[in-house]
Amino acid sequence: MPLRALIYVRLSSFAGERDTSTSPERQEEACRNYAQAHGWTVVEVISDLDVSGSDKGLRLDRPGLRKVRERWADVDVLLFAKLDRIARNVADWNNLREEAEQHGVALVSIGESLDLTTPNGVFVANVLQSFAQLEAAVISSRTREAVAYMAREGRHRGGMPAFGWTAGPHPEQRGFRLVLHPERSVVLRAIIERVLAGESTWNIVDDLNRRGVGSPEGKGWAPDTLRKLLRRPILRGMQMHRRQLVRGDDGLPIRPHEPLVDDDTWHALQAELDRRSTTGGNNASVPYLLRGLVVCDLCGVRMNRQSQAGKPSVMVCGRRSRTGERCPGVAVGRLRLESHVAERFLAIFGDLPVTEEESIESPRGNLREVEEALAAVMQEMSTVEPGTNEDEVLQEQRKALYRERQRLRAVPSAPAVRIRQTGETFAEVWERSELLERNALLMSQIAEVRIKKGSRGRHGLDPNRVVIRWKGVLAEAAGAEEVVPVG
Repeated sequence: MPLRALIYVRLSSFAGERDTSTSPERQEEACRNYAQAHGWTVVEVISDLDVSGSDKGLRLDRPGLRKVRERWADVDVLLFAKLDRIARNVADWNNLREEAEQHGVALVSIGESLDLTTPNGVFVANVLQSFAQLEAAVISSRTREAVAYMAREGRHRGGMPAFGWTAGPHPEQRGFRLVLHPERSVVLRAIIERVLAGESTWNIVDDLNRRGVGSPEGKGWAPDTLRKLLRRPILRGMQMHRRQLVRGDDGLPIRPHEPLVDDDTWHALQAELDRRSTTGGNNASVPYLLRGLVVCDLCGVRMNRQSQAGKPSVMVCGRRSRTGERCPGVAVGRLRLESHVAERFLAIFGDLPVTEEESIESPRGNLREVEEALAAVMQEMSTVEPGTNEDEVLQEQRKALYRERQRLRAVPSAPAVRIRQTGETFAEVWERSELLERNALLMSQIAEVRIKKGSRGRHGLDPNRVVIRWKGVLAEAAGAEEVVPVG
């Protein structure tokens, strides 16, 4: 009975018929001729096209090779054109060879004419694999250096620009650089502002799709698409290569592209996304003006909005106190309450100037960025083999980052922000703001709105039921009652 042969074909960059030296067709033809000469039956041809043999994220878990490993019981021989088609790493090669031996499958490399069932054949294969591993490391190092060089020069290395950017002529040299797209960057910036204001990604996605705003893939917006977009380092102008940040000799990320947000906004955005991923914040209900502020005076539990078809929306308590006992319950008309609180807020703060925190350059400079870069470099070092060119580059970056961190830590700390007036009053900001911005204004000055139990049969809102507890020195200076100390 003839042996059953399985052919494996791999090509890193598939160039079709134009690549005649290592094309998939050429590899398959060589393997079929070898099988025919030995009287073997080819049962299947499995390919990995556009897949690198040295990719740290795949290696032996390439889609095609994974399928080969699932077929050990169905074949007697695995045929491939050259050793570097199957692996570019000695450890990977030996793991695959031992796995094949355990299943009684012989490995045959056509190009080297090796009999891998003998000790001499295994020895020669290991030597050749060592050279293949060295070649892969050199190629990886050269590619990384080329990408880093183009990043330092501020040049775009080709491909589809990220959503929000477009390729434009480089002002100082040949080639292109990524600059903000005049329309898509506005869309992306608005999305970031809405997320930071507390709006759920579901609401944002629904709104974008309803208005027909173009998405990155052109297939409509989805929450996952939006969240991935907001995690991309290019928002800060940084360059990625093989899922790693491109770094300079000092170990810090290179920023060749025009940024959309500053570092403070980036960190605030990531913190908000992290919070939602752990608390389920993306599934929050549709926001309303007093969301997160109204409290039942009887039991101290937050009150929530409740709506029924054909009836006015009301605010109701959670029905249970902190001790677990039943609460008699408090309810109040939502719209009347919102109108009352907004009126009181504007009466106290309307003519006062709005202030904001402004980042100022600290003598400690970018200590936070250095520490983040150091952690990332240490993590990347754990994924590369010691002694390789890539490991040596990372070692030098680590040393440079340690020196920079030590220098920055020796600098006396200083305030990183200062308070400045925006030139607008609270009333002016309120007038031009949407719902979420108004909610943020209220939360900046109100600690809570406590609702007391009302009398049966009374229509309208009794102001005596509402106790607004203000917070901060601004409220105290304005003469507000029930001011809660902050800090």
